[in-house]
Amino acid sequence: IPLEDIIPVEAKTPHDYNGAAQELGAGAPPPNGRLQPGDLQYVTKSFQLRKGEIADSFLRMAEAAKAQKGITIKLNSAYRTFESQQNLFDWDLYVASGGKRTDTTANKNAKRFVRGSNGTTAVAFPGTSNHGLGKAIDVQGTKAQDWIKKNGFNYGWSWAEGKRVNENWHFTYTTDKNELQDLTGSQTEAIVLASSPTTTPTT
Repeated sequence: IPLEDIIPVEAKTPHDYNGAAQELGAGAPPPNGRLQPGDLQYVTKSFQLRKGEIADSFLRMAEAAKAQKGITIKLNSAYRTFESQQNLFDWDLYVASGGKRTDTTANKNAKRFVRGSNGTTAVAFPGTSNHGLGKAIDVQGTKAQDWIKKNGFNYGWSWAEGKRVNENWHFTYTTDKNELQDLTGSQTEAIVLASSPTTTPTT
């Protein structure tokens, strides 16, 4: 996956999500991994996040990392389509540990890992990932990861989920004050966001 410089540019071309657009009721959020092109904004040359406060907060964070420490935040992943999550998921291991390929919700006793990782890298069951909501990023490079762990909470980006699954690279956007803190052990300062979105994306 190419490593991209941050560019604050809105999406100009539709995201290819294999015709996954669905008819939804007025005001209903798109299903996980089925966001419409108009719901997304490019935050790098290749990766998109949910348009609005989520994308804007990432760009503010990226600008701060560059200005304060000369760090360019480069991504390995951001928004994922449902199909992309399906392809990442190790269905063979899931089935071998008690799940079924026909499951529409995760069997909590079955193993959920990335295909090809030999059960070492956790991944959400398709349709349940924060990547599918356009509110999660996987970050390249130790310096950028460490900076976000210590500073990302000031911009609404939390390492809490990444820490729970032992992933130094994984961060999610949230307005949960309990997760908006430095979780590296050097401090436990929770903060209140200066500006929060009027609605919180479903997790």
